Amino acid sequence: MEIIVIIGYLLNAIFMPSPSYSMSPGAADQAASSTAMLASMPVNQTEMQPITLSTINDISLYDDVFSLLEKKGIPDRIASDPYLQEYTSYEYADMTVIFNEDAIECIEINTEIAGTVYLDQLEVPVTIKDLTNVLGKPDFEAEDGLVFQRKDALLKLFINPNTKELESIAYYHIAST
Repeated sequence: MEIIVIIGYLLNAIFMPSPSYSMSPGAADQAASSTAMLASMPVNQTEMQPITLSTINDISLYDDVFSLLEKKGIPDRIASDPYLQEYTSYEYADMTVIFNEDAIECIEINTEIAGTVYLDQLEVPVTIKDLTNVLGKPDFEAEDGLVFQRKDALLKLFINPNTKELESIAYYHIAST
């Protein structure tokens, strides 16, 4: 019996005609002009699609070496830290991925080479203005840059204190700090 009542409510909601409202011709023109004005205004990207920092350049903090190689190909260079043998760097022209044994420790973006960066599949120019426009207000301001946190992921913009220019971008897990 309960199922029949629920189905009745669903069918009623589907087939019930929506209420019609009368609008004067002047009000219709005003509504159309307001809609056109809103459409022409610049939209803040964070309102359209919030950046969760799930990936940077299609790489997740939870990827392994095999998925990195599948996504980015063979690196230009693979280097091991002489003092910390568990750290290995996979160096590409635009970025370096640092592994601690089999887990990604950090992804560093070379801002001198990379003109853009992909944050959660959204292409963003590599400038302080564009990155902060997309990411919003920083969660932390450090002496050497701005930090944006989304759950367990951090993105840090390293800014030269003298020139105030973006030097590099680091993407890492909060547990790495």
